[in-house]
Amino acid sequence: MKTPFSLVVCAWAFAGCALTNYTMVKPYTSGREVGSTTPMTKSVVWKKLELKPTLRNEPEAVAVKKNGYGMDTAYVFTNPKPQEWLTQAAKVEFQSVGLDMAGNGADDPSISIVVDQFFAEPDVSVWGADMTAVTVLDVTVNLPKQGKTFQRRFVGEDNSFEMVWPDSDFDVRLLKRAQLAFHEAAQETRKLIDGEGI
Repeated sequence: MKTPFSLVVCAWAFAGCALTNYTMVKPYTSGREVGSTTPMTKSVVWKKLELKPTLRNEPEAVAVKKNGYGMDTAYVFTNPKPQEWLTQAAKVEFQSVGLDMAGNGADDPSISIVVDQFFAEPDVSVWGADMTAVTVLDVTVNLPKQGKTFQRRFVGEDNSFEMVWPDSDFDVRLLKRAQLAFHEAAQETRKLIDGEGI
């Protein structure tokens, strides 16, 4: 009869190698419910999205893989690179709430985003790991006609215990946390613009 420990070891062995890097190729998709309606379109100027790397030695890594001792052994990347992946996420969600990101008028609101964190990692213990994924967005909306600038932080975070964390788990968790943060940011930005009578 196999012990619980041996079962966990076997599960780890088949969940994806902790020693090899992994690349997410899943594109960003909206977290909106199917069938929800898009409000009247309003033009906004898309300024930029800046990503602050979490790891200095691997600035394009969006997650770490760890061995049974909790040591970092490999990294998770995105294809396309994280800044492009996140920029696409922003455009998908902002357009889904009726904000046309191709605006260029002098009086059009402008939006810029700093991604303070987009990362996932397992906190390994004897029986499994607490898998944490987080997306932190600092959104700045400038309203030139009103002479106002607004800044707000949006956070998508998840933490759960898992006995097995295959490579595909990074895809799911990073996507869901990004969806939560970007969708809320888009909704609240639309409310702000509507509330200012634009």
